[in-house]
Amino acid sequence: MDCGLRKSFFKNTLDVSVQVNDVFASKKEKYLVYGPMVTFNKRGDSDSRQVRLRLAYRFNSVRSKYKGTGAAAGEMGRL
Repeated sequence: MDCGLRKSFFKNTLDVSVQVNDVFASKKEKYLVYGPMVTFNKRGDSDSRQVRLRLAYRFNSVRSKYKGTGAAAGEMGRL
């Protein structure tokens, strides 16, 4: 089981996310291979738990300042 949270601050300028992978340490590897001369059996419990913290900051994140009208407004009015 994996889970994570993400939150934005300061008008979407700063993003903070936390992610946890393999919460219950349930990742197991088991397989059995039969061949004509050999049998291969593998069992493994890997420690794959991870916690990640990510910070992302957007510099100069401004909204669009365009306040004009479309280029076709004059043509539409003329027609």
